[in-house]
Amino acid sequence: MAAIAARAANAPAKTATPAKLRELIFRFSSLNLQQRLIVLAAGVLFLAAIIFVSLSNRKDDYRVLFSSINERDGAAIVAALQQMNVPYKFTEGGAAILVPESSVYETRLKLAGQGLPKAGNVGFELLENQKMGTSQFVEQVNYQRGLEGELARSISSLSQVKSARVMLAIPKQTAFMREQEKPTASVVVTMHPGRFLDNQQVAAIANLVGSSVPNLGPANVTIVDSEGSLLAPNPQRSVGLDSTQLKYVAELEGALSKRVQAI
Repeated sequence: MAAIAARAANAPAKTATPAKLRELIFRFSSLNLQQRLIVLAAGVLFLAAIIFVSLSNRKDDYRVLFSSINERDGAAIVAALQQMNVPYKFTEGGAAILVPESSVYETRLKLAGQGLPKAGNVGFELLENQKMGTSQFVEQVNYQRGLEGELARSISSLSQVKSARVMLAIPKQTAFMREQEKPTASVVVTMHPGRFLDNQQVAAIANLVGSSVPNLGPANVTIVDSEGSLLAPNPQRSVGLDSTQLKYVAELEGALSKRVQAI
């Protein structure tokens, strides 16, 4: 009997919600077209406001921009970040500079275009997820692969670049300084059709890769495109000419050269 009474008592509560819903539907259907549009617009605006507030309150995850940098480079990088209006923060102890994850690659390449960092040994904190008990050789291989991928992603942040691949040749350390070989690096970039890199961007790639490995330096970085052409400083790249204009300039130079030879 008690169970039946309880179900009877709960019956109105179960039908209350559908009744209210039917009442709202009835009221909405009784409105004219203009009033319905106003109600719908208010609902859309309310939903958009909720989405905007939720997105604005989300904190962008921060990633390591550079680590293991000296005080001089650190101060110069901070000044450049402030000038670019890029938010940043430091890890505990100031060992690394962090920036929002969404802008880490683009920011890293822009700083490289300014020759930062100037020291030839910076890190990207790529060994954070190494498993315990991993051998030193495996750690080195994983670090080199991670570094190559990190550099390639930074280079690919350029709008002209479709994809990039970085290959590092890091010789094994020896106890004899005279026999120590210097590391080298090769970069292959695949460009979007009709796009090319200007002098500053080529130099930025060389500086970025050259500063990632001790004793590497920009001079030991070879940059080629997907067709095997060496990307070196070219005066025509710095004036913003497109491929058609460059072809015209080349033809004009050839015609002028023939005229000079004819004279």
